[in-house]
Amino acid sequence: MKLLFADENNQAQWHSSINQYKDREYFTGLAGGVALPIVSDYIDYIGCDHIESHPVSMALGDNIGYDFPIGHYKYTTDQYVVVDHDGVETRLLPAWFGEGVYKTHFDNGALAVHNEEDLRVGLEYALANKTITGV
Repeated sequence: MKLLFADENNQAQWHSSINQYKDREYFTGLAGGVALPIVSDYIDYIGCDHIESHPVSMALGDNIGYDFPIGHYKYTTDQYVVVDHDGVETRLLPAWFGEGVYKTHFDNGALAVHNEEDLRVGLEYALANKTITGV
């Protein structure tokens, strides 16, 4: 009985879309510790009421010409510094109003900090080690 064994030669490399411009030969700038491409607008045509354009990034050497999407994760946090006292209390009437008590609603309004964070999340993608050119 003949056996056909799997080819263990890895033909692709897995990457993260966060640092996709780091090793690919792009003109890049660092922003927040991440290499981002320098992009400009390329004007396709100028119409009567609008300008049609698309973004262009400059690359050196071999480039597949595709930008992989980057995911975003948004979350909010609330931090209360002062406890919020909310309720009804009984108070004495002012002297000019007469004698007696009255009930009133009170709320000291808690002191709080509300933060909204938008994080960039790298999505995985695979690139082949060798690219076959079309004929």
